[in-house]
Amino acid sequence: MKKTKITLLLIAILISFFGCKKGDVGPQGAAGQNGTNGNADVRTFVVTLDSVAWQQSGTTYYVNLGVSLQIISYAIADSGAVQVFMQNPTQPWLWENLPYIETHPTYFSEYNYSYQPSTVVLTKFNSDSSQTTKPSTQTFKIVAIAK
Repeated sequence: MKKTKITLLLIAILISFFGCKKGDVGPQGAAGQNGTNGNADVRTFVVTLDSVAWQQSGTTYYVNLGVSLQIISYAIADSGAVQVFMQNPTQPWLWENLPYIETHPTYFSEYNYSYQPSTVVLTKFNSDSSQTTKPSTQTFKIVAIAK
């Protein structure tokens, strides 16, 4: 009886594995709204900030990158998207998406951002309000994506 069940199971596996065949290929679909190559309106800006760049407001540190960010137009702010990434200081090939949270034994630190046309504001705060020193040198990548 056990041998029969194993044989039937083996036959079922073989049938399901070899019993399938590739279906017919359908017709080519129409080109997308923005043409064959799609929308390539993506702009990036990479900036390295040392601790001097950060300003303090209460228990939060911030940097306003308004002067150098012409990549964020009114159209992008209105109907596109902006993403910010922070380069991992110990693994420089790794970019962390913001908001980014560092955990510590008794608190956590959060990097975050907000944006409007021509401006990105980066922030860092500690959950226990213990922010006593400015953030160290960090590299950020800002990506602006048009609709």
